[in-house]
Amino acid sequence: EELIAVLNLQKSEHESKLNEYIQNYNGLEAEKEKLLHKLHLKEQQIHDLSLNVVDSELSAKYAALVVEYENIKVLLNAKEMELKESIRQKEQQVVTKLAVDFTQQTDFIENTLSVQESGQHLKMFSFEDNQEENKISKELQINKELGDLKARVQSLTEEKVGLENYIFRLEEELQILRGAEEEALLKASRDRDDLSGHLEDVKREAALWRQKADELLNEVEAKEELYYNLMKHKEKEYQQNLLTTREENAYLVNTLSTKEQSLKEVTMEVDLLRSEVERLKNTFSAEKNTLEEEVKTLKSQSTLSKAEDNPNYFNQVISELQDKLDDTIKETLAKETIIEDLKQKITSYDEGYAYKSLPEERLQSVEGEKIMIETLLKERQAEVESLRQELTTLLKRKAETQEHDDTMTILEDKDKEIGRLTKSVVEMQERLLRMEEGKLRTSIEDLQNRLDKALYTAHISDVRCEELTHEIMQLLEERDTLQFRLAEALRVIENNSTKEESISRSSSPLHSSLPSQSSPVNEKLNKIRHEYERDPTVQLERKSRHMQHMQLYSPTSEESTSADYGFFNWFFGGSPQGSTQPQSQSEES
Repeated sequence: EELIAVLNLQKSEHESKLNEYIQNYNGLEAEKEKLLHKLHLKEQQIHDLSLNVVDSELSAKYAALVVEYENIKVLLNAKEMELKESIRQKEQQVVTKLAVDFTQQTDFIENTLSVQESGQHLKMFSFEDNQEENKISKELQINKELGDLKARVQSLTEEKVGLENYIFRLEEELQILRGAEEEALLKASRDRDDLSGHLEDVKREAALWRQKADELLNEVEAKEELYYNLMKHKEKEYQQNLLTTREENAYLVNTLSTKEQSLKEVTMEVDLLRSEVERLKNTFSAEKNTLEEEVKTLKSQSTLSKAEDNPNYFNQVISELQDKLDDTIKETLAKETIIEDLKQKITSYDEGYAYKSLPEERLQSVEGEKIMIETLLKERQAEVESLRQELTTLLKRKAETQEHDDTMTILEDKDKEIGRLTKSVVEMQERLLRMEEGKLRTSIEDLQNRLDKALYTAHISDVRCEELTHEIMQLLEERDTLQFRLAEALRVIENNSTKEESISRSSSPLHSSLPSQSSPVNEKLNKIRHEYERDPTVQLERKSRHMQHMQLYSPTSEESTSADYGFFNWFFGGSPQGSTQPQSQSEES
């Protein structure tokens, strides 16, 4: 019974240990499944990263994942080896313990049986004579014990067979586990081959990325050269435009001053002409009054003798005067047509030629019109003298008839006609003067508008230059950032290539960390950006442009120029001093 209890206890212990081994094996299998799942996830990540590798960070992550995959493979192999070793040791321990226990139990049973048989023989020979009855009972008891021992031996043999069957089943399960392990190893080797092929593909992709990086570097250099040439070309154009605008501004300022001087001279000449016209009007009215007085004195005298001698004399005189009046009207109409032609020529000349030679042509046209007006006045004076001579001849003839009265009325009508013509001539002169003044004013306004446009275009060109300098600075910053990123990408690719070579050479597990972006790159970029902003040439150019604008729009000694440029001083940021416009008008404009 003690042997059976010991065997049962050992059996329970072995079963518990076997259950523990099975649980450990199941745990290792679960851990293996987890590792295989992680391996599958890492392969998926590697595949996704190989599809989405764009810059140096992704390539670095890919290298880190490759290193982690190698580490996981090494850990998986170590776990598999440890699992195999533990299973083999546990199998050996279980088999050896079961075999030792079984041999010990069988030896103990055989020893007890042999001892009992020897004791029975000794008892039978010693008590043969004395107790026959006890002999039979003892034999029966011994036979009974032998039966029990044989039954126990049979049960132990059955248990041995059961344990052997259990060991056989365990060996079969171990064979199944070994087959599964071999399949897992084959799968791991296949995965390793696939990963090695994928690694080769990734290396080829890395080579392609290196080639693309070289192409990008060449493209960046070409774009840098192109931007440099473009910047030089734009700078030359800007310098040329700046020189031309400065020359145009200086020329416009000079022309404006000359126009103002010529306008003053023309206004003085117009005042002189007006005074002269007034003087001629006064002389003409005085002569007219004297003629009227002479006519009145002649009326009292007798001119009948002449009229009786030649009755058609007054008719001839009237017809001659009518002819002269018609001639004067025709001459005035012709002169008006000539004046209109001259006006059209002046307008066509103004439209055809540039504004540079405009003041001289205006002065010449004004002088020509002045000469023409003087000739008209001289002709009118000659006509007045001729009429005065004719009147004197008429007065000498002393015609005192009714026809003489009619002739006097006709003469009065002619005087009125002459006065009307003189008024029309004066009005024509005033109209011509007003037209000339209006043209001069329009020409000055045109010049002022052109000057304003030129100043506005200069300001726009300056603003465009500021925008171009800002764009050039941005392009330079982008170039520097691209160069730094390219250098960083090349450095990361070199590090990855060296790490891949070290991984392929070494078989021990490696742990690597992801490369982080170095802060000195950002510091260098910020430093270069601040240096571009603090560029002395750019600051000097901006300051010079600002000073030139202030010089152009600063108030001058003359009130007219300050009044004209007050609005532009306000528009371009200056103080609108000297402007005659109110503040509300400037705000509305």
